[in-house]
Amino acid sequence: MIKKSILVWLSIIHLAILNGAFREAFLVPWLGESYAQPVSGFILCLLIFTVSLFLIPRIGKGKPKTYWQIRCLWVVLTNDSKMNNKNATNV
Repeated sequence: MIKKSILVWLSIIHLAILNGAFREAFLVPWLGESYAQPVSGFILCLLIFTVSLFLIPRIGKGKPKTYWQIRCLWVVLTNDSKMNNKNATNV
């Protein structure tokens, strides 16, 4: 169950990266930075909702403890990827 949840998380991260590329390539030139950022955020929210709607039920039923472990894992993975991204841009 946790392995499946990591696959869901990875698919969301890929969508976030593609969304960022879409924002920079199309939205910023079209709308400008100040409008492109919130529009991109809204698009990403819709993408995450859609992925969650279709993939989360396929993870399977588990105990509440397992869901807490998945939540904690996703938080750690998301925050770690943000920290790695900050470190890469500061070098």
